[in-house]
Amino acid sequence: MMEIGILGGTFDPIHNGHLQLAQHAMEQFQLDKIWLMPSPNPPHKVEKKVTDYAMRAEMVELAISGFLHFERSDFENQRGGKSYTSDTLQALREQYPEIQFSFIMGADSLYEIETWHRPEVIFSLARILVAMRDYQKEHRELSVQSKYLREKYLADIEFISYPRVDISSEQIRQLCREKGSIASYVPAKVLEFIKQHHLYQ
Repeated sequence: MMEIGILGGTFDPIHNGHLQLAQHAMEQFQLDKIWLMPSPNPPHKVEKKVTDYAMRAEMVELAISGFLHFERSDFENQRGGKSYTSDTLQALREQYPEIQFSFIMGADSLYEIETWHRPEVIFSLARILVAMRDYQKEHRELSVQSKYLREKYLADIEFISYPRVDISSEQIRQLCREKGSIASYVPAKVLEFIKQHHLYQ
């Protein structure tokens, strides 16, 4: 059975940290492909201004042009509406019953996932691959949280070991506004696209 890793995100913009995470997940868990799935309407960012979907999707396409096993997926955008992970995974299972999906997330999301829309559906439809971070929440260690979720939801949770890239999309946008250099944080083609379209000014 083919196994595909899903890395969703706003990707505003996509950066080298996203690509390194995807690469390590694929190698560590022997995934056949990684689908990078830009979120058209992130439920958690309704108050914030997000760059037009077509622009963000194009940056993803440019970023993965040198990665043979990476593909951009417009699945959430084609579905329309709020891009809840549970709904996306359910629709993917219906459309691709022959594929096993792994959902890649950051460690911070593991603490927040019970506040997401229908977390029990997420755990029932995908293996969860968690990016290890240097920090842990004060109230509960990561290992304790994963044990709790495994017991409550029979969740399949694994951890991705990868060298942390100390950058975020928000920091990149801030650097752009301050006329700082982002050349070491994004692929060259993405950098050129950002400059060409005067993004994040």
